[in-house]
Amino acid sequence: GVVTDEVDYLSAIEEGQFVIAQANAKLNEDGTFADELITARQKGESGLHPREHAQYMDVATNQVVSIAASLIPFLEHDDANRALMGTNMQ
Repeated sequence: GVVTDEVDYLSAIEEGQFVIAQANAKLNEDGTFADELITARQKGESGLHPREHAQYMDVATNQVVSIAASLIPFLEHDDANRALMGTNMQ
């Protein structure tokens, strides 16, 4: 596959249906993955996948959090202990 500038928003349920490459995967000039094997997640599990299997790519490396943690607004600006407490309350 070729990486484009198009952004698709997926729900947690939708994400489970695709192989999603990490945002820090190395790309060639033409937008293809540079490495034969890339780190990606499928059905919530991270692992090495052939580059041809990748269907999506994350936008930013800091956006990978659990479903519960993603419900906390402005998590990246919150105190770590407070964010952990909020995640446990979900």
